Amino acid sequence: MPNNRIIDFNLALKRLIGVKKQHIGQPAAQVLAKWPEIVRLYHTHEKSDFSV
Repeated sequence: MPNNRIIDFNLALKRLIGVKKQHIGQPAAQVLAKWPEIVRLYHTHEKSDFSV
């Protein structure tokens, strides 16, 4: 998530949380606001190669 923005997503994420094409480029924290645990996990692993 460069600059903490959504740049791409896979079908599994689309099915799980309803991410759509219009979310690309949006702040990840905003798009994932209903799932704070996902945001927390990302920030925990920010310095490693981690994808959500």
